[in-house]
Amino acid sequence: MDKVTDTLPEWSNDQRMSALFSRFPERDVNAKVYESRLRFWVSAITAAAQKGLLAGDSDSANFLVVDASLIAERFQRKNLTPLGIGTVVAEMRNSGALVSVERYLNGGSSFSDWSVTGLLKASLSYGLSLAYGFAFENTANAKFKGYDLVPAVVQEFASQIYENVKKDAIHSTDCIRDESIFDVELACFGTRIILRGELDRLLVIKYLENSKKVVVLYDDQRKPKVIKFLNVSSEATTKPAITEADIGIARITKTISSISSQITQLDGKIDQLKLHASEALGKKQRTRALAYLKQKAAVTGVLEKRVSSLHTLETILSGIQQAESEIGVLEAFKTGTKTLSTLLSSPALAVDSVNDVMDNLQDTLAQQREIDDAILDNNSRIASDFHISGVEEEDLERELEGLLAAEGAKEKEKKIDELAGMLGELVVVSSDVAVEEEKQKATKQSDIDFKSREMELA
Repeated sequence: MDKVTDTLPEWSNDQRMSALFSRFPERDVNAKVYESRLRFWVSAITAAAQKGLLAGDSDSANFLVVDASLIAERFQRKNLTPLGIGTVVAEMRNSGALVSVERYLNGGSSFSDWSVTGLLKASLSYGLSLAYGFAFENTANAKFKGYDLVPAVVQEFASQIYENVKKDAIHSTDCIRDESIFDVELACFGTRIILRGELDRLLVIKYLENSKKVVVLYDDQRKPKVIKFLNVSSEATTKPAITEADIGIARITKTISSISSQITQLDGKIDQLKLHASEALGKKQRTRALAYLKQKAAVTGVLEKRVSSLHTLETILSGIQQAESEIGVLEAFKTGTKTLSTLLSSPALAVDSVNDVMDNLQDTLAQQREIDDAILDNNSRIASDFHISGVEEEDLERELEGLLAAEGAKEKEKKIDELAGMLGELVVVSSDVAVEEEKQKATKQSDIDFKSREMELA
């Protein structure tokens, strides 16, 4: 239980745990304390159930069930057991957080129905089954009496199995399965496990069945024989059921799986016999080596037959899948044809109606052209009314060109003046630099002459 109690912050607090391990007060007397303790223990029990720590003894193959009689013992702390677990279990059962396995398997309600009303219905159903002798289900499930389950835990594992199957399904034949769906490792609540227990598998199947995610065909021992996974989003017009075709497909896929397993084993056997023959030859045991080779030849013959059978079955299954696809295509053709026929039968698409529409369109376009021509003619007439007498168009063009030429000459002259100004500034700058350099040279020469005179006088 360490991996559960380690996640409970209060577990290391002696004072807090002393209060939590004591009996519950009356709810009417101290509702706040009652609810606080209840929340703690419900959370702790749920966490333990998620890890499969309440299923019974360590040899139990079941993971999802809860043995309520062991809960107090599993939460021992410093050799003390909590005294209020009975109250917690009763509250969880009343709220539907903990459900009797026997009632659930016999009841047929989904977990979402385990409200107070759902519990009353389940109890009534269970009581009637006992009274009127619905012996088959009761006999099959009586061995699970005394066990409970946490709905959220079963739901999580069942949902993951459903998603695994639907994710890998390409054809509808991939949705027809058997108990081999449980041979895959699941990862839920931080735990990786393969559900091997009979009860675990029944609970998961029951959840999927009640959730309308599968339909199941059971054998005489009330074990799932064929499991057909459904598309939850589809709206079926008829109640889903297992058909004879589904049973045939299930047999084919199961046989394919079995033969594939046999082929793997035969391959390993052949390699082993070949190795034994080589070892015998290495030891000069010719007779034994020959015996190994004879066995190898016999096994090889069996292998060839299995491979041939597997190829035939896979061809049959592929044909079923292809036929299914063709049926889907033909149904699409049929639907498309019906839809197109419905549209074409509309009065709006009658030949006379189409001709009338096209004639009206041509008349409208002709009327539009007449309007455009009228507007163009009137615009030309208005423009001619504004024409100035005695002025030729060519004279105006020549005058415009003259103005453009004069404007260009002014712009050119302006640019020449700007360039001349820039050159003038460059010359002035050069003169100033030369004068400054001459002044520096004269000053330097004066200093030299002065020092020479001083030396002569000295």
